[in-house]
Amino acid sequence: MGSIRWFCSYLFKVKGMILLSLFLVIVETTTLTFLTWVQKDFIDDVLIESDYRQFLTFIILISVSILVFCAMMFITPVVSNRGVVSIQSILLQQLMKSLFKQQIGTLQNERTMTLSHIFTNDIPKAASLVEQMIRGFQRCFAVALSMAIVLSTNVYVLLLLVGFGFIYVWLGYHYGRDSKNASKAVEEEKSRLMVWTSVNRLDTWNRENYATQSYICSH
Repeated sequence: MGSIRWFCSYLFKVKGMILLSLFLVIVETTTLTFLTWVQKDFIDDVLIESDYRQFLTFIILISVSILVFCAMMFITPVVSNRGVVSIQSILLQQLMKSLFKQQIGTLQNERTMTLSHIFTNDIPKAASLVEQMIRGFQRCFAVALSMAIVLSTNVYVLLLLVGFGFIYVWLGYHYGRDSKNASKAVEEEKSRLMVWTSVNRLDTWNRENYATQSYICSH
């Protein structure tokens, strides 16, 4: 809970970018749903019922929907990525400020590769949570919109889908905890392995350099 509160404090610093991204994914999802609806009506009313008086109207609606959806597919990732970069920049600045406040002795006791791993791996992963949050919101909105459409058509089908949805969520929650713990353990071991590998390479280079210098001096 403390980690969520800590991360949200940084999200408020780029709330304008995040709100714009959320608005864009709403437009993108709504446009895609509207395009599917229009295509369905086009097939039913024009192609099956042979009501060609609506042909031009449907073509215009489909064309506009496709153009808007394509524009959103291009604009939304750009805006959300700017939010990720902004969060990453803020986290890097905070980490640098924290390092500047540390005593030299404390920093010398810390492995260089550990700090490098934080800069190159941990901070980018933390910043990427913004993109995951935006896409998670988009999926939730798409589900809510689909449920509203199904509800307007057949309430029994909606109840059946909700039942399957609860089963799916329960399975994800039940098995997700083990997967999360395993993933965390893998990341920790990966970090330790990278630190050990870098130190081992440095020791090997030092030994090779020492052997080379000894050979040169002896000759």
